[in-house]
Amino acid sequence: MAGMSLAKLGRQIQGPLRDVLEVVIFAFILFILLQFVVMTVRVSGYSMENTFHNNDLLVAERISLDFSGPSRGQVVIINPPGIPGEQFIKRVIGLPGDKIEITGNYPVAGHPGQTQTAILIEPGGKGPWDLVEEPFLPQPWVVNTSCCLLSGQESATPTVETIPPNDYFVMGDNRNYSEDSRFFGWVPKSHLVSVVLFRFWPLTAFGGYGPGPTLVPAPYPPQGIT
Repeated sequence: MAGMSLAKLGRQIQGPLRDVLEVVIFAFILFILLQFVVMTVRVSGYSMENTFHNNDLLVAERISLDFSGPSRGQVVIINPPGIPGEQFIKRVIGLPGDKIEITGNYPVAGHPGQTQTAILIEPGGKGPWDLVEEPFLPQPWVVNTSCCLLSGQESATPTVETIPPNDYFVMGDNRNYSEDSRFFGWVPKSHLVSVVLFRFWPLTAFGGYGPGPTLVPAPYPPQGIT
């Protein structure tokens, strides 16, 4: 009888111990995810309007950057070159190997005499030039509209440069109020912190951030070649 009682007691203890062990394992897995895979981000400032707004809360992931770089159009958290201790949120516009030019006087096809600010990209530095279409911009882009120097920063006149290997050209969606690659140049992959997945606050705007830029055949060539 004593043996039966001890066995029964062991079974009674085993249930609570198993529950505690499951909680500990779950907490450990959650800790690993938060430390090495995902992170929460609070938007500070207005450089990504109207995609993201000041004080929006986002979820971002780090793990994909260990295997590949971000895609064009993805929103990333970066450590901006030359600005220690800061983290910015920007959109990837140019990829390693792309040729890129920004001009504020690009002709509007089918509208003689009209011009626009345009980003021209030759993907991978090969083939025909593409015009970057960005319907998500909140207002006409009229500030800092010439690029790029060899460093990737803005130039006095439109100039074509090639983005170096493992570097990226990033911009805020609110172009007139964004400190981005036009100011600090190419962003090395080592300065990429995470890739934004979705917004979780405010709940009224919960979800992804919509489509990024699209590349369409450029009706006219770039204006400056180095």
